[in-house]
Amino acid sequence: MRASIVATLVALMLAGAPAAPAQTGGTATPPLSVFSYPMSGWMDTWGPASQGYDWTVRKALGDLVDLATWTPNVANHPLLDPELGPFITLLHEARVWRGITRLASNTVPANAVRLVKFYSSGWAIQVKDANGDPFAIMVDFSDGPFAPGPGAPGLVPLTPPQLDALANQLDAYFISHSHIDHISPYLMYRMLLDGKLVVAPLEVKIQALLGGYPNAQNIVSPSTSAPIQFGPLSFRVFSGWQYGSFLDPAQTIPDPNDPFNVQNNAYVFQMNGATIAHFGDNNDPGILTFSDDLMQTGWTPDICLNLGSYYTALGNLFQPQLRFHSHDLEFHHFGNAFLLEQISQAGPVNLRRVLFWGEYMDVVP
Repeated sequence: MRASIVATLVALMLAGAPAAPAQTGGTATPPLSVFSYPMSGWMDTWGPASQGYDWTVRKALGDLVDLATWTPNVANHPLLDPELGPFITLLHEARVWRGITRLASNTVPANAVRLVKFYSSGWAIQVKDANGDPFAIMVDFSDGPFAPGPGAPGLVPLTPPQLDALANQLDAYFISHSHIDHISPYLMYRMLLDGKLVVAPLEVKIQALLGGYPNAQNIVSPSTSAPIQFGPLSFRVFSGWQYGSFLDPAQTIPDPNDPFNVQNNAYVFQMNGATIAHFGDNNDPGILTFSDDLMQTGWTPDICLNLGSYYTALGNLFQPQLRFHSHDLEFHHFGNAFLLEQISQAGPVNLRRVLFWGEYMDVVP
């Protein structure tokens, strides 16, 4: 029954692109954006813990998101499409509110870590501290490249009140690098204004100082990989780079003159018995030495959120309990939403998990 209902809604949704013009005595086809919030509801109905028949429905929903949000690699930004743009941005708005609600619910089990997925490579990690109060950090949250303009009046960007509500739930904001799909300038502003911890590469700190951000001098830019303690969180940082290109086929000699080069911090967190890695878009060969040191000092990640270009090698090295997928629904780089990912059925360990925006998973280490 569920599958037939979803199939019917899918047919209606796909029929709405493009919308048919209104006709006298007839009914216009509803615009695609009408189905943004229903799509959000379907995501909540068949969540990441779905198994058996429910998992089959979830897999179909993931394939549907790919189809409905596929963005061709064209010169103009795909979100300028008058149907696709409003649909995706309204879906994003709905899912960010859902993620904020997850963090505000304070229902994370005392012995677990809650992982909440946001746009592209954004992840919130929440635990309860020794007093039973929620403690949450955010890594690489981005507003999404959804800014409206004269050519795209139908886009729905995140608003300051929405980002204020998110900042209220966070104790710290970690930024891997300055690319717009990994940073939210407003969220950074709000966290600094509230005197909360912001950790970022020195390059980002300098940009914030030059931009006049309040308390920008308080941005933490570690120059050592020694553990740093902050409340119930202990973290280590590898201060590396995302290189635009390399001078050798083995990708071990970076091109120093490539304008795409940016500083990139790799982070490893220890919270509530879990060791969690988020390396941003790091493709610095030095990450291999750092990772060896992690293995030798009791910091082997058992949850990997994003491992950059060395994903396969580091995944094989760490052998994590769970591997999550990042750079999904990533319209800044165009292409498919989930890159036609095969969503792994819940149950066995060492399977990649794909979470939609705003979804969460509670993991007991």
